[in-house]
Amino acid sequence: MTKYTKSEVGYSYGKPHAHCGLCEHYRAGSCEIVQGDIRPDYWCEKFKKGLRQTIEAAVSRASHYS
Repeated sequence: MTKYTKSEVGYSYGKPHAHCGLCEHYRAGSCEIVQGDIRPDYWCEKFKKGLRQTIEAAVSRASHYS
């Protein structure tokens, strides 16, 4: 699979509820579909909120109430 370049997908600083760290394509400093090093606080037009990250965030919030 050929990956997109950062300029093709509008890679830029993310938003509080839309950033690479929450995206289903993000994998610890890299992306399944975008080339190069990827910062978790950035985002692109291909952002898709991932289920794994949603579950991790819910568990983290729940631990604050324990």
